[in-house]
Order: sequence, then structure tokens, then C-alpha cells
Amino acid sequence: MTGSGAPGGEGPGQGLTWERVRGFRPRLRAHAGIQTHRYRGRVWYVLQDRVSNRHYRFSASVKNFLDRLDGRHSVQQILDELGQAPGGEPPAREEVVTLLSRLHAANLLQGEGVADGRTLSR
Repeated sequence: MTGSGAPGGEGPGQGLTWERVRGFRPRLRAHAGIQTHRYRGRVWYVLQDRVSNRHYRFSASVKNFLDRLDGRHSVQQILDELGQAPGGEPPAREEVVTLLSRLHAANLLQGEGVADGRTLSR
């Protein structure tokens, strides 16, 4: 995840592991929207936080992951589904952990294990 709003340093969600996030059932908050943009001849996807007006740029594999964050399916289920889809290439586990940590720190996630922040920030 890159962009003008990518939080850095210490904060909620730092030190997450795959074991801690694989069962989460998150979804993006209503104030987050994804748009398609072309940069230097490549297609990128930009998540806009309409509250803070911050923007985060993603690859196609991350966009496919974000599209499936519905609050019902676990992170593990989503990655499994992406891996089984024809031509599917899910993001790496480490990338997902970093992604979820940053989205949580930016207050862009809600759902089981995420809404109150206790699970992600332990």
C-alpha cells in the first residue's frame, strides 16, 4: 500500500501476525471508496478515505482482496478463494498483514475483531 495517507511508525495493529488476522472478518468502512486510475501506463487502484481525504494506491491483487472484504468471510477464506480463481493471484500473507494493519490504523476497517480495535491492537 502506498500513498499520501500511509501511516508509519508505531500505532494500532503494529506487530500483527498471520495467525492473528487470518480469522478476522473485516469490511471497509462506508467512507472508503476504490477508484481505478492509470499511472505510467499501468492500472492502479486508489482507495480514498472521504473523511480524511487521504488516498492509498494498490495493485490489482490487493484490489481483488479488498473487493471481497464483506464482513462475512474471513481473511483466510478470501485468500483461499482468490488462489482458486482462474488466473487468481492473491496477495502474499505478509502483504495482507501489513495492509490490514495500515487500514486499521487509518480507521478504514470495521467488522468482527476490528470494530473496537482490541483484537488488532493487542
